[in-house]
Amino acid sequence: MIQIEGFNICLIESGEMYGEGGCQLHILDEPLVEFYDAKIDSPRYGRRGQFITRYHSTTLLGIDFRHGLALDGAVPAWNISPKGMRDLKRYLKGFMLELG
Repeated sequence: MIQIEGFNICLIESGEMYGEGGCQLHILDEPLVEFYDAKIDSPRYGRRGQFITRYHSTTLLGIDFRHGLALDGAVPAWNISPKGMRDLKRYLKGFMLELG
């Protein structure tokens, strides 16, 4: 898990459990990327924070984020800046290289 701009970002690899309560098995080769609001301090959401959204890693790697990323259009605070997205893309590229 990494943190960028107040968001916890988790990578889910093939064979790992994910989703609420870890009830889903990720079976695809491509990692998933989950975003959580780390600013929400509530026992209800656990150590990661409040779940916001999930993307396939190749989706995020294939987008030009010159305007950043709105994680949920209904919540203005859930936006990552262009710099934050560049940082995330660098991290994802390194992670994908490690996977081979």
